[in-house]
Amino acid sequence: LRRFITIHLPRNSRKNNLFVNSLLEDRINHCIWIGTEGELYRYDLKTKVAVCVNAFHGNSVKTMTLDRDNRLLAGTDDGLHIFDGKTDRYVRHDSRSVSSLAGDIVRGLFTDAARHIWVGTDNGISIASNSTGERSIPISQITGVGNGNQFYAIYRDAKARLWLGGSNGLIQTDAQLGSAASSIWYRVGNAAFPLRHNHVRCIYQDREKKLWLATDGGIMQYDEGSRQWKHFNLVD
Repeated sequence: LRRFITIHLPRNSRKNNLFVNSLLEDRINHCIWIGTEGELYRYDLKTKVAVCVNAFHGNSVKTMTLDRDNRLLAGTDDGLHIFDGKTDRYVRHDSRSVSSLAGDIVRGLFTDAARHIWVGTDNGISIASNSTGERSIPISQITGVGNGNQFYAIYRDAKARLWLGGSNGLIQTDAQLGSAASSIWYRVGNAAFPLRHNHVRCIYQDREKKLWLATDGGIMQYDEGSRQWKHFNLVD
């Protein structure tokens, strides 16, 4: 026989209603998370008692899901909140970062079979990938400046250095793609480390460990002593 029972939620004297936006079953913690306009409640399935989570007081909890670590993800009008049962931290939109949340108002959350988190916001969809096999590294992390470079060739030489050649010169950095202090940017107009042409098409190291560049302005060979590139013209 199916029947309905009333679950009594703690009343907030400053609220006239208990408008419920979202419900989520948590099988690990044996509870039901209840998101309302202004509060988050945890309903214990054993004791049949609902308690208010103070960390979310005043927040409109619109949607919820669990991540791979069984933390509660709550979408609110104030971004995405991550709650581990004790502490609450949140993620918001940051116009300075393309990797930040698409928008601050989170209306939908979904965890797929691969444990990727899909976040529906007022300004599009964001995806938090569960994959650790790849990472995105801005050029500014390598060079310390904001100039761009569309890479055509990437080469790791015998000394494990990385050479990144493209539409705006050649960047030499360490294998960890670390700090700007360990990088050199060869390009036209750089008095200390110049190139004859900024378009680098191919990078190669021969059997004698000599490095060569093919550019739109001719071929170049690297001199280890001076850390400069010697230029060669091919004449038909």
